[in-house]
Amino acid sequence: MSPEATTEKGGETRRRIIEAARESFNARGYASTSMNDLIAAAGVTKGGFYFHFASKRDVAIEVVRSGQEGLRDGVLAAAGEYDRASDQIVAMVRALVTSLESKRAGGMAALERLCTELRLEGVDDPAVVQPLAAWVVATAELFRRAQSEGDMSTDVDAGEAAQLAVGSFCGLEELARGNPDSTEPLGITADQYLRFIGRAVELDLNV
Repeated sequence: MSPEATTEKGGETRRRIIEAARESFNARGYASTSMNDLIAAAGVTKGGFYFHFASKRDVAIEVVRSGQEGLRDGVLAAAGEYDRASDQIVAMVRALVTSLESKRAGGMAALERLCTELRLEGVDDPAVVQPLAAWVVATAELFRRAQSEGDMSTDVDAGEAAQLAVGSFCGLEELARGNPDSTEPLGITADQYLRFIGRAVELDLNV
C-alpha cells in the first residue's frame, strides 16, 4: 500500500472514531461512555483506536474542536455571500439552524454539555474552557459593523448584545432538545429568533 493510501486510510479511521465518539457522548454523556463503547461504536480495534487517541479525554477534546470548526466553516461560508453586517447576521443564524436540523455537526448546546463534563474532569483546553467565546467575539464584531453601517443603535453595547444573542440561541436549543413536541431546533423558527433578537438589541434585520 502506498504512503498516500495509508495516510488516507488513517485519516478516515480517525474521522470515524471522532464521529462515533460524538454520537456516543450526545446519546449517553461523557461520563457514561466507556472506552469500550467508543471502540465498538467506531468499529475499530483497540490498537487502532490508541494509534489515533491516547484516551477518551483526548478524543472528546477533538470532538469539541471538530464540532466547533464544522459549525464555524458552514456559518462563515453562508455569511460571506453578503456585504452588510446585518445580512451576514441573518445568514449566520439561518446556517446554524440548518446545521442543527441536519445533525451533521452536532448542536452548540450539545458541545456545551460535553464541555461542561470535561471541565468537571479538569480539562483546561481553551476550546473546552470557553467554547462559545469565539462566537461571542464574532457576533460582537458584526454588531459593531452594523452600528457603523447605520443598522443598529449605537446606544447598545455590542459586546453585551453579543452575549445575549449567543446565550439565548444556545438556551433555546437546549430547551427544544428537551421538548419532544418541538419541531424546530430552537423551538421557534430562525426568523422568529432573529426578529426577537433584532428588537432586543435594536438591530434592523431584513426578516
